[in-house]
Amino acid sequence: MFESAEVEKIVEMTIAHTRHLLVEGTVRVDIAIMGVRKVAAELEEVSPGHPAISRLMRFQDGLGLASAIDAAPPSSLQA
Repeated sequence: MFESAEVEKIVEMTIAHTRHLLVEGTVRVDIAIMGVRKVAAELEEVSPGHPAISRLMRFQDGLGLASAIDAAPPSSLQA
């Protein structure tokens, strides 16, 4: 089991690195989502229920939402 501070650091680094790769355009959003999901699953195995894992999953959900909005035709986004 990881120490709480270690889990927090892994989550922070995963989010920061994923954002960096997305901004650079070196990774597709769907691939980033899979990577974040894998890190979250592995953390859940070694530190089940840690609150930082929820933060990582919310980040992944946000990536999915951003991807869906980006893929939607402009006419479907108008209110």
